[in-house]
Amino acid sequence: MFDPTKPVQARNGRKAEILKHDINNDVYKIAAVVTDRDGTQELESYDINGYYNPERGESISDLINIPEKIVRYVNMNKNERGIVGAAYETKRRADNNSTSYRIACIRIEFEDGQFDD
Repeated sequence: MFDPTKPVQARNGRKAEILKHDINNDVYKIAAVVTDRDGTQELESYDINGYYNPERGESISDLINIPEKIVRYVNMNKNERGIVGAAYETKRRADNNSTSYRIACIRIEFEDGQFDD
């Protein structure tokens, strides 16, 4: 779900910055500056879902949210079932929740929706 209050880019990777997302217009509610690869900037308008041309559907010019990086700290514990992990938002929480079974604490970084092969 597109969120105009979060960082955005064009679907084709061009940089974009929303200037206003509550314009009083029936269709085009968002005004954004989009920067081409050569540095040229254009002022563009979009519907509330980030579509450049809502009647045509999805295009390379649409706005999408930049995937957010998520960082977690995983306590790796070895017990009678083998090695199991538990993830925490901070290193401090991982340390505070460690046991004598902990064999490692690993920092991981991923994007929401990332599924590796």
